[in-house]
Amino acid sequence: MLILSFSKKSLLTLRVHLSETLGGLEIRILKTNLLGTILAKLPIQYKYTDNFKGIVTVRAPESDSLIHFVGKKLDNQYHQDVGLIAKIAGSNNENYLFLVGFAFPSQIETVRLLSRPDQLSKLYAQTVGDKILFPKHFIVILEILCTEFSAIDTKVKYFREIPSTAPR
Repeated sequence: MLILSFSKKSLLTLRVHLSETLGGLEIRILKTNLLGTILAKLPIQYKYTDNFKGIVTVRAPESDSLIHFVGKKLDNQYHQDVGLIAKIAGSNNENYLFLVGFAFPSQIETVRLLSRPDQLSKLYAQTVGDKILFPKHFIVILEILCTEFSAIDTKVKYFREIPSTAPR
């Protein structure tokens, strides 16, 4: 699993997976060029602006138009942040799960949504609705209303399945 934050500065990025042969948790630090290769498979572009804010852009496959999701300060107390949950195929039959955000609240919120059954049910209802199966590979973009350190409300703003051979 990859847990990242959108940032200008390079943060320590870890790939964590269970290793049955070792009977425990193995942590590997991804090399920058490998991380770049993996990130290039995501059908998004992102731009960090300032103060943990930024823009995530996706190309709508139906119309080929660009859709922008902007993190910004709303007033003295509230912010609108952008979060991303994505699962993509790797090159050696592995999968990568991204839980990403510009600021602390969105980083924590993406993890919370996937780790609590009640929140996961809400996420499922907002994305695939009454379909029986969640897609194998996907992208979810979230809008998070927050204060500097805590999320107040989270909405799914964009969802789509990513075909295993999807171009950017």
